[in-house]
Amino acid sequence: MESLPTELYNQILTYFPIRDFLEIRLISSVFRESSKSYDRSICTNVPRHSRWRRTFPKAHLIQNLMQEDKPKNFIYYIKLENLHLDHSVMLEENSFVQLPHLKTLEIWSSHWDHHRPRIKHVTTPMFRHLSQLHTLKLFSNYDVTDEALSYMPQLKRLLLDHCKLITSKGIQCLKYLVDLHLHTQSNVTNEAFVGLPIQALYINQNEMVTDEGILLLKHLTNLTTCRTPYIRGNGFKSLPHLSCVYLKGVTISSDYSDFKHIHSLILNHCILLNEEYEAWTSLRTIQIYNAFITYPAALLKISLAPHLSRFTIEHCPCVVPYEETLKKYFGEKLMCKRLEYLHQIY
Repeated sequence: MESLPTELYNQILTYFPIRDFLEIRLISSVFRESSKSYDRSICTNVPRHSRWRRTFPKAHLIQNLMQEDKPKNFIYYIKLENLHLDHSVMLEENSFVQLPHLKTLEIWSSHWDHHRPRIKHVTTPMFRHLSQLHTLKLFSNYDVTDEALSYMPQLKRLLLDHCKLITSKGIQCLKYLVDLHLHTQSNVTNEAFVGLPIQALYINQNEMVTDEGILLLKHLTNLTTCRTPYIRGNGFKSLPHLSCVYLKGVTISSDYSDFKHIHSLILNHCILLNEEYEAWTSLRTIQIYNAFITYPAALLKISLAPHLSRFTIEHCPCVVPYEETLKKYFGEKLMCKRLEYLHQIY
């Protein structure tokens, strides 16, 4: 890097992570043209000065746009494929018109701060311009409705966190959806999943989705649930592609053969009432945390799984009397820690 005035040098350090200096030697006019070929990520605050934007027209990811960066200035990011916006950026109905290549959009709202007056940061019509978008992440956006999703039927990945106006109807129109993340979406029910090709599903804090809803997802490969009392594993044997399951805070299905094809199983704060663990024949890895096990000695049957490579058990006091026997049966496959403690579910 050429010799620069101290003030300018400090500005560069402020706005770029150290790793970017491995790719860019800025910022004198001599290197300006070469820097235009930079097609990686600008991960820190971007100054509002237009020359700075024009320096990197091919940048694909820009995070943390400054509050003064009005949507009209998105024209300088014409090549953008990924955009992360927080609540400081005020959006307008036509905010995304000048971003024809946008593929990933993440929007955070300020609704967590109850001391501030409520400001409407997102409006439904703005989403009609996102015909190329394949990934949408919305956090605490209370203004987004089902209509917004109807403008983006091509979506493949959707993350909703505290978006209370989105219902099953909105998700139902996303016929190409393969990855769905639902956090505190109380208006999403089993009906949302009918006919969808979802492969990966995460659900947190939902009492409306049940095992019957999960069984509608014939392409499901990965399932993660937390605080979903009615997803317990009943009937999972009818999902041929399901291989990775995480369940938390539930009583496991009484028919243990429902997990016979699962490769990776994680049970956290669960109750295991049965003793037919020999039915879990496809297990590669199993992890049991903070669980109540009615027949702890029956855990030895898990060793019959022919492909098992790792068995982790932690915070399960009922297993303490059987710890030495477990080590004998499983050998190096067993990771057994702090069995005498049981943590309350949070």
